[in-house]
Amino acid sequence: MGSVINILNQLLEKNESAWNKLANVLLGAEGVDQCFGYLALEDNGKMSYCALGYAAKKVGHSDKTLGFGMLFPFRPRILEKYGFDKEDRSKKRLCTEDGCKYTGRLDCMMTHLNDHHRIRIPEIGRRIRKIRDDKRKLPSFWKRLIYSFEDYGCY
Repeated sequence: MGSVINILNQLLEKNESAWNKLANVLLGAEGVDQCFGYLALEDNGKMSYCALGYAAKKVGHSDKTLGFGMLFPFRPRILEKYGFDKEDRSKKRLCTEDGCKYTGRLDCMMTHLNDHHRIRIPEIGRRIRKIRDDKRKLPSFWKRLIYSFEDYGCY
């Protein structure tokens, strides 16, 4: 396990794009216990992570910090540590799942793929480049608002 962590840390230190760094870290999550609805969760002394929590762990955030439930202001700083600029962190993107109308920032998209679609962390890593290269146009603001209400049963 120690050699895997060393390899992941070396990947982070390389001079490569933030997108590639993030994708490579997530691709290295084979065998990691995954949780849903939390960045990290401890159960019987064993930690599990969501995709964003795993990415945070790899840039130095402690399990104790990640296990704390109210981390929403903290979330965008995770991607900042990978080198994502403000535009990439704030840009709205479309979900990669067929038929899903979800739109959100990259950190929210990772959480959506993890929690809503329950996609494994390495697969989210494979989708990072697809999200980056997606040329689809976002629906209008009003359509996105309607989709959000439908998705959360608010109508």
